[in-house]
Amino acid sequence: MIIGLFIVKVAVGCLSGGLVHQSMKADTWGYHRAALKEYTLLKQHPGLYCTNLFTTGYTYGHEGFLQTKNSYWNDLKDNLIVKFISVLHIFSGGRYYVNVVLYNFLLFFGLIAMYKLYKMVYPSGTVGLIVSCFLLPSFIFFTSTIHKEGVIAAAIGMLMYNMYHLLYSHTKIMARLGVMLICCSVLLFLRNYVLLALVPAIITWYCIVLTKANKWVVSAVVYLLLLVCFFNVHQFFVSFNLLQFFVQKQTDFLALSIGNTTLPIAQLSANWGSFVHNLPQAMQHAMARPFITDYTLSIQVIPFAVELVAYQMLLVLCIFCHKKTEAHFSVVPFIMAIFGVSLLVIIGYIVPAIGEIIRYRSVYLPFIIIPVVQAINWQKLQSIISIKK
Repeated sequence: MIIGLFIVKVAVGCLSGGLVHQSMKADTWGYHRAALKEYTLLKQHPGLYCTNLFTTGYTYGHEGFLQTKNSYWNDLKDNLIVKFISVLHIFSGGRYYVNVVLYNFLLFFGLIAMYKLYKMVYPSGTVGLIVSCFLLPSFIFFTSTIHKEGVIAAAIGMLMYNMYHLLYSHTKIMARLGVMLICCSVLLFLRNYVLLALVPAIITWYCIVLTKANKWVVSAVVYLLLLVCFFNVHQFFVSFNLLQFFVQKQTDFLALSIGNTTLPIAQLSANWGSFVHNLPQAMQHAMARPFITDYTLSIQVIPFAVELVAYQMLLVLCIFCHKKTEAHFSVVPFIMAIFGVSLLVIIGYIVPAIGEIIRYRSVYLPFIIIPVVQAINWQKLQSIISIKK
């Protein structure tokens, strides 16, 4: 099964790279070309290769940790991917499609960890788990391509798998903490708002295990308190203005020439009223777009619109034909679902283009789809279909 899934990922990664090979704007090939320069630098000036990641060309040095442009820390996310690919070049000789194999091999461990995490919760749901963890169309397409999405998915999988064992089995504590620290660092430097969304999920998980209280009550209390902190932290730490951080992220996206799939979006302001007012639009953009009718913007969105309709049909089945017990929605899938939904909302706030929304949210779809698939009473549904026949 593992070999078969790996072959599928490599094939999809090669296909996606081939589809955009002629596009000069394709990020995956941009990273490849930049990494080739780093690979050449390694052969000619190995000392500079080992240190240039830590240098900055800005006069203000390493300041501006939360800045979203013209900052060492903002540039670092791309520089890390380029450096990572340049290391792959050492083994591939600079060949893109060989890198696809190496990239997916290294990151496949994170997806396996995610699968094993859910397998401990759903020991009998093998087929549904395999499809939901590995084969969701947009998920496998974007995480198999050489890009940030695959690294982020692997880091989340490894982090949450080790978190589970820390909370329940208490084994290899120091090793697991080390792995979690590395994964958190990866998320912080590649896409910091993912870690920002992960922190309340982990705190909620820990509080549920510690108090053994109702998960709905604990999550409501924790998220309410953290939302209050989110909207007021800048009152105590002026340089740590999270509201302005998201406002600037949205502004930066709006300034980009994104293309035909750009959506009209209400601009955020750094106050709680603006975030509340924009919430319905953010949820619609991230959870319901593209519509089938969005083919008028770009015909390329049609497969992803069909995929989204399939997920909506699964949700309807879950509502009307679900299992009677709550075992399918235990603590782990509950926490992961909250984490996934919160990230979709963040994406809806800051990303104004359907194409980018599809790619960004692809990483978090399994966390929402897995409990839905597992909650459906497939035996009952099969019997209903059999009776109708």
